[in-house]
Amino acid sequence: MITGNVKEKSEKGSFQKKVGFFVGKVIAVNPDNEWLESKGYELKEGSKMTQYLNEKEGVITLRLDFYLEEESSKQLMKVSYYLEDRDKIKKDGSKQQYINEQGNSTWSDTEENLPSWFTKSEYRVAKVGEANLYDFLKTWLDDLNFADPNTVLHLDWKKLMNGNVREISEQINGAYSKPVVLNSVIQTKETDDGVVEYQKVYNGAVTQEYNMKYLRTKSFTEDYIEKIKSAKPRDLKSFEKFIKNIVDDQYGCKDFFSLKPLHDYDPKENIVGKREISPEDSDY
Repeated sequence: MITGNVKEKSEKGSFQKKVGFFVGKVIAVNPDNEWLESKGYELKEGSKMTQYLNEKEGVITLRLDFYLEEESSKQLMKVSYYLEDRDKIKKDGSKQQYINEQGNSTWSDTEENLPSWFTKSEYRVAKVGEANLYDFLKTWLDDLNFADPNTVLHLDWKKLMNGNVREISEQINGAYSKPVVLNSVIQTKETDDGVVEYQKVYNGAVTQEYNMKYLRTKSFTEDYIEKIKSAKPRDLKSFEKFIKNIVDDQYGCKDFFSLKPLHDYDPKENIVGKREISPEDSDY
């Protein structure tokens, strides 16, 4: 269920790979073969592009593919989120992740130790991948008034894990939806045919459209990044939290990324362990 008041206003064919920040508008969620072919995708026999539901070691899994239209080029970009029908528990068993009906998540060893701000809404133990998905949904549905305690951002888990994404797709072009900012990256894989590079969208960091003005003008030097890494979340601006989610040494992006607005990818810059940083005299 997704309800609440609107808050008051105060891989397609052969293409040049791109990296960096971009603004995208969600236009489809887990589309069928017909939709993909209408957008120019050539689906080979046995393609798994629309095989969204799967099973892993006896656990049902779901891949959610959000297709976005990049605001300038209108190129299609895809960000994917992965859900598993099992509780999210730390490997050492010390804590569980919880999620409430406003899409907020937190970790705790017991329910008694959950923070008071979190328990103002109904909550439960989160499933694997849920927190990441809800971070995206809250940013995409940015016109939901989360200051209103009656606002609900809660998907029917049972329906979702049966492949029913209607609750999500109904929000496309809806009253709450807004464009989002994501980061296009390059994933490198070794295959039987050698090393292959894929363009993908990093799913661990998303921010509101208005932050693009800062991302275009700021110069993310090594010193600036180190400052962001060491700062407490409450001391960071929202666009800096977005950057921190990308550059974090432990939990951040493991693929090649750029901290610049979207631009053509240069394979020469993709050195193992190297992350591209905007220079001091950046044109952005």
